[in-house]
Amino acid sequence: MNDRFVFGLIEGFYGRMWSWDDRMDWCRFLGAQKADFYLYAPKDDEHLRRRWLEPWDRATRDRLEKLRGLCGDEGLLFGPGLSPYEIYLDWNADSRRRLERRLADLKTLEPGILGVFFDDMKGDRSSMARVQADVAHIAADALPDARVVVCPTYYSDDPALRMLFGDEPAGYLEGLGEALDPSIDVFWTGPMVCSEGYPEEHLRRVAGRLGRKPFLWDNYPVNDGVRMAPFLHLRPPQGRPPRPAELCSGFAANPMNQPWLSRLPFAALGAQWASGETDPEALWARALELVDDPALRALLDRDRDAFQDRGIGYAGTDRAFAEGWKKRISENPRFATLPEKDRAAIVREHSEFERKVANALTDDERAAKRAEYAAIDHPAAREVAEWLDGLYRCHPESF
Repeated sequence: MNDRFVFGLIEGFYGRMWSWDDRMDWCRFLGAQKADFYLYAPKDDEHLRRRWLEPWDRATRDRLEKLRGLCGDEGLLFGPGLSPYEIYLDWNADSRRRLERRLADLKTLEPGILGVFFDDMKGDRSSMARVQADVAHIAADALPDARVVVCPTYYSDDPALRMLFGDEPAGYLEGLGEALDPSIDVFWTGPMVCSEGYPEEHLRRVAGRLGRKPFLWDNYPVNDGVRMAPFLHLRPPQGRPPRPAELCSGFAANPMNQPWLSRLPFAALGAQWASGETDPEALWARALELVDDPALRALLDRDRDAFQDRGIGYAGTDRAFAEGWKKRISENPRFATLPEKDRAAIVREHSEFERKVANALTDDERAAKRAEYAAIDHPAAREVAEWLDGLYRCHPESF
């Protein structure tokens, strides 16, 4: 059992990836924030997901080694998040050998933490929990110095997972928790894929199902999804456990596609845990101290709520995909089989997106704000300007 609570970053989003300089800067930022780890798992790194059997090219490997080295200098655990894509659908001696070869390659990175991810894959397989536990144990045996964290296929109570990936096998989480060695952690995103909060009762119930405290994968401030890319999530997160170590084995924040701006909510959360401060405006003021340009600080303070609540509408996402959601849901045979409350929750979530799109910043408002941010030489200002231009549009896989 991992008794040490750890807090850090999981670069686990879809869409436009960070640059290597961004990642190095985040290592330094995490060190300054006294965080514990950096988990490298961008969904668009195909060598961790669809092409997980193929090693990185030499240039990428060199950059990962430099990132690992800097993490070590900053006192951070570093490691990748490997998604052996749907390996449990055809689990045999040959697939085990392929997995072991890839793990041997990853071992040369000397990771201190390793993610083994089964998220966003087919899920209606009765033997899934047992096979996934086997995969996790092979990973733990291959990398004995790494803290291993598994992301299950059903990593939330969100009914969207059942609609998209099939019915959750009976007793899946309980079976996975029973089969996994106590030293292996299990990720959980909460009541929803993107949860507004983590009630204590909910976390204790999940811990009972898993036979261990969950390791929270917090999908805030992430904004990679088709219905999230039009927004910047800048406000301090609310509803997070005030004393997370009592309820969780770890906490991983999944950031936005905008690396610099993601520091603001991350710093606010760290300040809350360090000081016990709960007033969101006080935490926002603390986070804004990271912005050393007074003009930019004033603009972000002015526009924070508009960027998070109104957004840029279809300028920031795939309009055809977003507008066609009702038809896709109505034609999905699994949607009709969901309980009425789950169907209502899915419809309500998409209806909220439509409401926000209807109230999005106008073209004139976007143009005026873009001119203000473009006039400031700061990475956060550049990210805002590019977002206002619609350069962070996200592909439909990120539901």
